[in-house]
Amino acid sequence: MVPNFAEFRLIFSRLGLDIVSFTPVGYTKSEKYNAKHAYEKQWTTKHKTLDYCFDRIKKGIATGYGLVTGNGLLAIDFDGENSFKIATAAANWLIDIETLSWSSGKSHRQQKLFKIPDHRLKDFENFKNKKIYSYGEIEQIKGEQLELRYNGSQSVLPPSKHPETDCYQ
Repeated sequence: MVPNFAEFRLIFSRLGLDIVSFTPVGYTKSEKYNAKHAYEKQWTTKHKTLDYCFDRIKKGIATGYGLVTGNGLLAIDFDGENSFKIATAAANWLIDIETLSWSSGKSHRQQKLFKIPDHRLKDFENFKNKKIYSYGEIEQIKGEQLELRYNGSQSVLPPSKHPETDCYQ
């Protein structure tokens, strides 16, 4: 199945996300191929457009694209069943709030995107990311975490290729 990137461009445009920064991921010409990693040098500072990323995908150079977080956009990655328990205990509203979200298709995996209000941006200017493995009485489970991504991070978006489930949804 060939992903319809034009459909995603329209979705991003309607959400006002067509002006944010992206990076191609999954460089196909490398022996160290990883569908989730940004491959261009300085991707955290030299951002690309959706068109640039989609062109790389069409040409078979990349297998997907990621949203570069920061500049007011915070992604929260729920990675495993335990991450939902942590979120419920720490900030229950994270579970039920409706916002742009996507998944690899694996059980108990989801990312949610949030816009930081302008008056709170200063609070995040030095924040990069934070992985939370346990909280209170909730003990760590190997391979599961709740991750907050901001400056210097990216999140792979649909319909990019996923190494285990074909593509993000």
